[in-house]
Amino acid sequence: MELYQIHKPNGDLVPMVANISHSGQYVPAHIARQWTDEHRKNTLNVDWYLDRLYDFLPELGISILQATHSRYVVDLNRSLSNPIPGSFKTSVIADRNSRDQPVYISPPDEDELQERVYNYYIPYHQALYELLDRTVRTFGKAYLIDLHSFFGPHRGYEIILGDDDGQLCSPSFVDCLEQHYLTHGYKTGRNVQFTGGYIPGHYHKMPGVESIQVEIRYHTYLPEDHLEGPDPPTLGDLELSHGRSAFRSIFENVVQEVKRL
Repeated sequence: MELYQIHKPNGDLVPMVANISHSGQYVPAHIARQWTDEHRKNTLNVDWYLDRLYDFLPELGISILQATHSRYVVDLNRSLSNPIPGSFKTSVIADRNSRDQPVYISPPDEDELQERVYNYYIPYHQALYELLDRTVRTFGKAYLIDLHSFFGPHRGYEIILGDDDGQLCSPSFVDCLEQHYLTHGYKTGRNVQFTGGYIPGHYHKMPGVESIQVEIRYHTYLPEDHLEGPDPPTLGDLELSHGRSAFRSIFENVVQEVKRL
């Protein structure tokens, strides 16, 4: 299994790069064997099916970098400066899930932790850096859209845009995104719990890069009756078609405005 997939635009390029780091579900067998039975049955907080939901982006000129491996192999949206094994919220390798339940029967040793960083984490970030660097060299700028999804209600918001209270991207870009989500009927908020994770904050430091985190509530695109059980949710053709159509329209308009920014 490749560590990631790059979906290159098949139309006119635009200075936008989409990153999908939490939709991967592949787990190497030697890692899965270390997990508890409960964790193997229910790997929480996957950004389900975003690769399918956004598969139209290359047709609009937007490059996609997509992780294939589970965030419990390595969490690509965490900083290596934190303890590598530790909290789900902060560590590259979580030893407990978001419900504070153990992930491992026995935790990986130091050699395996470093091996995972070397084999999974570093190559992905190198690919993202190169993709953004190439975009900046071509256009003089790059807009990084970090795509995620979430379960909680968060006051009923369907879309949450995180720009670290205006620190990660220009007002014109976040205004553009927000307006098009609102126009399509999505209740949209800014920096409501999700203010922008490690990836948007880190790559914003690259010259010419603006970044934003886009969170979609599960219930916006997944069947609600599939979200409460222990099994992974399914995404039917009808739900996928409806969600993809709306998001495609949103991004078609965003692309046109980005060309004028």
